[in-house]
Amino acid sequence: NNPDNSILSGYRRLEDSVRSRTRLQEHSTKLFSKVFLSNQPLLTWEDIEDSEKIGYANLFNATFMSYRNRRAHREIKLQPKELIQEFMLLNHLFTLENRAVPVIQIETDQSTGLL
Repeated sequence: NNPDNSILSGYRRLEDSVRSRTRLQEHSTKLFSKVFLSNQPLLTWEDIEDSEKIGYANLFNATFMSYRNRRAHREIKLQPKELIQEFMLLNHLFTLENRAVPVIQIETDQSTGLL
C-alpha cells in the first residue's frame, strides 16, 4: 500500500527489462540514449517514421529526468490523481519497450526479404 515504492519499483523493472534485452549495464537516461538514440541503436520500432522513433525514445529520457529522478532522490507527496497519471505514463513506457525490436532482427529480416 505504498504507491511511491510501487512506482519506483516499476522504474527499476523497466530499466532491468531493457538491460536484460540489450546486455548493457547503464542506468536511466544513459541506458535509454544508448539503446534508442545512439548512431547504432540496439532497439527500435518498426513501421514508423524516424522522427516518431526519436519521440518515443525521448519519452523514456524525459520521464526518467522529470518523474523518476525526483522520486528517487526525495520523498514527494502527490495526490491520488497524480499518482495514477504517473503510473499510466510508466505503463506506456513498458508498452513501448515491449513493442521495440532488436535492430539486428530488422537488418536480418531485410537481408532475407522477410518482414
